[in-house]
Order: sequence, then structure tokens, then C-alpha cells
Amino acid sequence: MDYLLTLIVPVALAICVLYGNKNLGNQDAFMNKEFTRALKGACCIIVILVHIPLAYANKLQDGIGSFAYVCVTLFFIMSAYGMNISASRSPAYLRHFWRNRLSALLIPQLLVNLSVVVGFVLINIINGGVSQASLP
Repeated sequence: MDYLLTLIVPVALAICVLYGNKNLGNQDAFMNKEFTRALKGACCIIVILVHIPLAYANKLQDGIGSFAYVCVTLFFIMSAYGMNISASRSPAYLRHFWRNRLSALLIPQLLVNLSVVVGFVLINIINGGVSQASLP
């Protein structure tokens, strides 16, 4: 049963990447934004499979995870390709790149941190106060 559940992930990835792209026969769609985004997502999921703790791993997961090094390389190659295309279309792209990326990363990170702190405070209030040693 464990292997069947693990097999769902690569089958779902194959369906999403191969059949999810409606432009399979269109040569202009090769390496476009939609196609590379789907491939980068598939690469990310395969890398996530490698980071599951060993206590929950199986041989199928290890086999899929052996492609993680290739997936990391593909992710960076496709990201660099997209940056190159964007920079060639708009010279101002690189000038605003860090500002756009930092705002896309820092704002959600701050919201998550704030919600975790509020959650801990609410748990402390509900439980009548928790000692410092029990906090992570």
C-alpha cells in the first residue's frame, strides 16, 4: 500500500506535465512560461520527496529521489532561461528583479511568522500559560 501511495505522485506529475500542457503539438509553446512553470513545479515536488524523513521512506521514493540532482539542475537552467528571456524583452527587468523577488518572499514570510506568533500567544492564553521550556 505504501508503494501505491508513493506511485500516485509521479503518475500525477506525468499527467500534469505531459497532458496538462494544451500546446503539446505546437512548437512555439516549447519552453514558454506555462511549460517551464509546470516543469519547475514537477522538479520541486521530486526534490520534496527526497526530504521526507527516512522513517517514512520506501525504495520507490528513493528511486524517484535519485533524480533530484537532475531536477535541481533543470530548475536552475529553466529559471536562468526565463530570466534571460525576460531581460532581453525588458532591460528594466534586472533593475527591479531583487525588489520584486524580495517583496514576493518577505511579505509572505512575515505573514507566516506573525500568524505563528499569534497562534502561540493564543495557545498560551487558552492553556493558562506555558513555560518557556515547552516552546520550540
